Parts: sequence; structure tokens; C-alpha cells
Amino acid sequence: MAKSTLEVIQAIEDKAAKIDQEYKDQIAVLEERQRERLESETLLLKEENEKALEEFKAQLEQELVDAREALEKAQAQYTEQTNEAMTGMRDELIDNIVIEVVNKYGN
Repeated sequence: MAKSTLEVIQAIEDKAAKIDQEYKDQIAVLEERQRERLESETLLLKEENEKALEEFKAQLEQELVDAREALEKAQAQYTEQTNEAMTGMRDELIDNIVIEVVNKYGN
């Protein structure tokens, strides 16, 4: 009888060890699936981030080009307005200089 009790205990321990190993195997499989899923999602997010970064970079580059064009246009307008103002004042400035010279040195 003692032998059969030991055999029963041994059988129970063997069954428990088998169940324990099955659970450990399942855990390992699930961990591997999760790791693969995480790697996949990480790669996907990285690609999305790179795409978004490239789009943002292109947008900023276009804004820079637009800003430079606007600056060049404003500078051209300023130069044109300055030249127009100076041309319009040129005759008046010459007349004023002549008047000052005549007043100072006579006819």
C-alpha cells in the first residue's frame, strides 16, 4: 500500500510538472507574439513618423521659399518707391541747391 501511495504521489507530481511546463510554454509563446507585435508596431510608427517628418520638412522648405520671395518682392517695391521718391525730389533738390548758391554767392 505504501508503494501505491508513493506511486500516486509521484503521478500527481509528474502531472503537476507537466501542467507547469505547459503553462510556461504558453507564456513563452505569448511573450514571443507580443514581442513580434511590438516590433511590428514600432516599425510602423517609425515609418509614419519619418513620413510625417519629411512632409513637415517639405512644408517648412516651401514656407522658406515663399518667405524669401515675399522679401525679395518687398525689397524691390521699396527700392522702386525710393527711386521714384528720389527722382521726384531731384528737380526740387537741384532748385534748392541753386537757390542756396545764388543766395550765398549772388547772381
